[in-house]
Amino acid sequence: MNCLLCGQTIKGELTFSSLFLLKYDCSYLCLACASSFEKIGEKYCPSCMKIGLSTQCQDCKLWCKEGVRVDHKAIFTYNQAMKDFFSRYKFDGDFLLRKVFASVLAEELKKYRGYQFVSIPLSPRKIA
Repeated sequence: MNCLLCGQTIKGELTFSSLFLLKYDCSYLCLACASSFEKIGEKYCPSCMKIGLSTQCQDCKLWCKEGVRVDHKAIFTYNQAMKDFFSRYKFDGDFLLRKVFASVLAEELKKYRGYQFVSIPLSPRKIA
């Protein structure tokens, strides 16, 4: 299998459990590409997930003063690797990239079973 971002060959690891359970646990990224995505650590703004803070950031305090509730959830920082990923996925239409974060998102979404999710298009043209 090849890395979906850089094309480098990825060697899969075959284990007894993968054979026994018929469940192959594969990665869609090489180690170099996977390590370019930064998970948000323990210190972040509880409203917008901005890293490096343990209390609400100044931007969120300002929004709160204006009567706007900010309650964003993020797993990864929006660094250059994530910007490039979204550019390829959303604007270039690289549909295979949907697999990259599928298992991470599935695990995270378990916390929100009772919620209803709404897609928000980039522009009115994208609605149809």
